[in-house]
Amino acid sequence: MVSYSETWASKISEIEKALSIVGWGITERIPYPLELQIDIEISELPEEIEEELKQSVKRYRDCDYSGAVTSICGAIDLLTENIYFKNNIGDHKSAAYQERISKSFKTKRKEYMDVLKSHGISTPNADLLWSNLSKSISQAGYVLGAYRREFADVHGSKELDSIISQRTLDTAIFIIRNLL
Repeated sequence: MVSYSETWASKISEIEKALSIVGWGITERIPYPLELQIDIEISELPEEIEEELKQSVKRYRDCDYSGAVTSICGAIDLLTENIYFKNNIGDHKSAAYQERISKSFKTKRKEYMDVLKSHGISTPNADLLWSNLSKSISQAGYVLGAYRREFADVHGSKELDSIISQRTLDTAIFIIRNLL
C-alpha cells in the first residue's frame, strides 16, 4: 500500500516537472521562477527572517520586484538587529546600512579565523582572507543599501524589472550567508 507521503511526494515531483518546462520551480509548496535562485536553507534561519525571505520570494514571483527588494532588505535589518543585540554593539538603527552590515560581520571574525586555521591556513593568510572578505561584505552592504534606496517600495514605487530585483536578492543572500 502506498502511503500518503509517498503519493504527495509523487504529485509534487510531477508538478515540479511540469513547472520546469515553463521556467518555474517549487519550494515548500510555493512556485517561483527558476531565474530566482535563493540557494539557502531557510528553515535554519530565525523564524522572522525566514518569513521575510518567503515574503521576498512571493513578491518576486508575483512580479512585485520593488516589494521583493523591500522584504529582502527587511531580512537583513532583522538579522543585523539580532547581531547588534546579541553582541551588545549599539543601536543598529543609528548606523548607516553599509556600516550596520559591516559591523555585524566583524562580530564573526573569531569564528571565521578558527575555521580557516582548522583547515591549515596560516595566520598571515587567514588575516589576508579575513580582510578581503570583510571588505567584500562592506562593499556588498553598500550595493544593497543603494538598491534599497533606489528600488525598495518603501521609498516610493519605482518601475523595476526582475534583473535588478534578482541582483538585489543575490547580494542579500551573500550577506546573509556570511552573517549566519
